[in-house]
Amino acid sequence: MKFSLKTRKYVVLASVFFVAIFFIYVFTSSNENTSNSTPTVQSNYLAESRRQFAELITNGYQQNSPVTELLYQGQKVKVNYSTNESLKKYIDKIFQQYKPDYAAAAIINPKTGQILSLNSYFKNPDEQKKYGHLSMYAGLPSASIFKIITAAIAVDKHGYTADSLLNYTGANHTLYKRNLFSESTRWARWIDLKSAFAKSINTVFGKLSLKPIELNEFTDYAGRFGFNKNFKGDLLIPESYFSNSEKKDFELAALASGFNRETTLSPIHGAMIAASIIEKGIMRTPYIVESLTAENGLELFKSIPMVSSTTMAAKSSEQMQLMMEETIISGTSRKAFKNFNKSKKYRDILVGGKTGSITGNEPRGKVDWFVGYADDQEKSIAIAIAIVSVNPKHWVVKSSQVAEFIIKDYFSDN
Repeated sequence: MKFSLKTRKYVVLASVFFVAIFFIYVFTSSNENTSNSTPTVQSNYLAESRRQFAELITNGYQQNSPVTELLYQGQKVKVNYSTNESLKKYIDKIFQQYKPDYAAAAIINPKTGQILSLNSYFKNPDEQKKYGHLSMYAGLPSASIFKIITAAIAVDKHGYTADSLLNYTGANHTLYKRNLFSESTRWARWIDLKSAFAKSINTVFGKLSLKPIELNEFTDYAGRFGFNKNFKGDLLIPESYFSNSEKKDFELAALASGFNRETTLSPIHGAMIAASIIEKGIMRTPYIVESLTAENGLELFKSIPMVSSTTMAAKSSEQMQLMMEETIISGTSRKAFKNFNKSKKYRDILVGGKTGSITGNEPRGKVDWFVGYADDQEKSIAIAIAIVSVNPKHWVVKSSQVAEFIIKDYFSDN
């Protein structure tokens, strides 16, 4: 059969069109399967592989003696860790210099979930037998770090912004029923949400639990942020605890403001929470094994980033960043970061954080938290960080100050 010139022209154009559609489909499918924001079949397979050696890796870290070799798929292999050894040594040096009774640090790359450093310090080394590696210990009360979850619900679920105005009475760091349930009076003060967050005002966050946030929303978002969750990585991280039992009025206000000992948090989980905020609401599974190599040098396993959950919408994370940055500028971390904020050397580095403190029971003492991030967008370098210290009697160094030391050191070398 013969076709006219005009017909042949249309046939050729149609062929080109369908070939183009085919390649677009293949390219799009490929991108979807390798996206860091969507778990894939490959990621699920990787999760299964990681679980094969997770127990050995975890036990090694709990004893402060990382495993260097293990059996994987019937072969003896070398374990190559993702950690930054110079960073780890620097943090160990800080803890040894100040000698808090207990201290821990967790530093991760928020873009991938790569663990850069896990540090655990005991003034009395015998205490390690009881608590293991403190960076993974989930028995510490989360204190005001939980305000991150409360603020995220207000923003993501109820349309609040960093500039939303709220009123309250009473002191900043107390929580009394008379301040929660009384109507607005002439003594009431107005404050925007970012300043209430930065200054960690308990009554403001307690009142958010009375209206508009409901208990089921706390349960939902606590789950999104990883509470009561088993992270399926190469470390068996104990679950941070959130009680979803029925709470009313004052109990719910105490939960929302972190004014309780019931909600708990591990340092590595704290770093993950901060990472999700700087990463547009995406929380990635942390990993500490970069690769496994056989005796002949063949690489048998290579880590890739995996998504754990989506904590909030990207636009909501932008509002959360404004709140966390305000903590550094005018809030509870302003003194620790005073010199950092003045330095021209670090002016391009975006830093945000949240502090929290409360007296805990296991171990007994004043628990002091800093959870935050530092982001050099020009160089595309970022870290998420969690520092905690526990001191039964006297402070030796604030966690926010340790964080400032670490951020300056890390970004001086990169």
